[in-house]
Amino acid sequence: MNKIKIYKNAHVMIRRKNITNEIDESKKFNVLLIGVDSISRLHLQRSMQETYKFLIENQWIEMKGYNKIEDNTFPNLMAILAGVDNSYSFKYCNITEIGGIEKCKFLWNEFKDENYATAFAEDTTKFSTFNFMRMKGFSKQPTDHYFRPFGLAIEKYLDCENKRFPYCVGEKVYADYIYDYALDFVKEYKNYFGLFWTNSFSHNFISTPSSYDLKMKNYLKMFQNENHLNNTFIIFISDHGIRFGEIRKLFTGWLEERLPFLFFYIPENFKKNYPEFVKNLKINTERLTTPFDLHITIKEILKISSNKNQFFNLTAISCPKCQSLFKEISIDRICKDAAIPDIYCTCSSIEEIDKTTKEIKEISEFIVDELNFLVSTYEKCAKMKLKEIISARKLNYDKNDFLIEIKVFPSDGEFEAKVRKTENFYIFVDQILRINQYGNQSECIDDLNLRKYCYCV
Repeated sequence: MNKIKIYKNAHVMIRRKNITNEIDESKKFNVLLIGVDSISRLHLQRSMQETYKFLIENQWIEMKGYNKIEDNTFPNLMAILAGVDNSYSFKYCNITEIGGIEKCKFLWNEFKDENYATAFAEDTTKFSTFNFMRMKGFSKQPTDHYFRPFGLAIEKYLDCENKRFPYCVGEKVYADYIYDYALDFVKEYKNYFGLFWTNSFSHNFISTPSSYDLKMKNYLKMFQNENHLNNTFIIFISDHGIRFGEIRKLFTGWLEERLPFLFFYIPENFKKNYPEFVKNLKINTERLTTPFDLHITIKEILKISSNKNQFFNLTAISCPKCQSLFKEISIDRICKDAAIPDIYCTCSSIEEIDKTTKEIKEISEFIVDELNFLVSTYEKCAKMKLKEIISARKLNYDKNDFLIEIKVFPSDGEFEAKVRKTENFYIFVDQILRINQYGNQSECIDDLNLRKYCYCV
């Protein structure tokens, strides 16, 4: 008798754990973070129109001036989860060693200390935030419920439809596993903190988020309509916009890469008991805000919920001047005060200029020289030469600041640099950014900061 395979699939579920002293109090607020990689605020409106319509019609509060603080997912999430920037993470939390990241204290640790159930789930295990490239991830399970072991299993044993990232795994869209896991989690506990992050339908292609629009709307609707969410903040976030590709070369692409989305669903009990906080949050929708502010805001939610609230320090390690979004932010706030590096600041207007002038060629060669200097200690990195000047822009607030995009030979690497012209020489304003994908080009070096520059020969 021949055996015929009829069905092969996997199912993830929350198995309740005994969280000590769980208390169902009206003053104890939960936090549910729903994150989507690589979608700007404006691209959300374009590609996920039903989702955006749902958010607006249901009076979710949109932070229109939410500005990223670093290049990619890891530092922008670390700012939210631990209140630290990239340099702090590399210096004090050795992310290239297994468990090194645990030297940083995450928000889920603080919620756990207050007897909340905690969860962290992220799809696409190969490219996940804490295990990408040379990052080694956690040595032990970071939260009460942790999706990664299940993700590794389904990617190994089930059929995957890949668009560089696994899009469908087995019988489901990969993101469905994450959000179904989140739904089970919030139904199982009274007091919780959870982060549920997806990369699979949004990271690589500008068109794919539209395919998940109705699903995303329905998941947000289910989260909002859970009966006990009267005490739950739902925070819908992205980390940045599209960082690579043709759209990134446009001025709108430059802006969108730096301006992800951030929405708050405010529970009714909070609106009732803290009307001044809600008023300030609405004022801040038109102000410059950052992931560090979100970190402090979530800590304030925990402070309000704790019987030991006098011991909570509402600060972010890497941004001393940042503050909770429940406090009014100054209309005159500048990027420096918000710990946004100059290269990522969107607070200045920019004008296109002629890229063929002698001055722009000189600045472009200056950038190439710096790129070669950065990788000069690695013999296997090819020496770069200028291939093309892609664009040249001048910052209106300072006529001596230039934003230049170039392509180099032999890697076809595309780079963006902000260069300031002084009386006698040029200087760089912050780091040089890689604006196209580099894949396996830099496999010969381990330095996470320099890999984007190197072309191995």
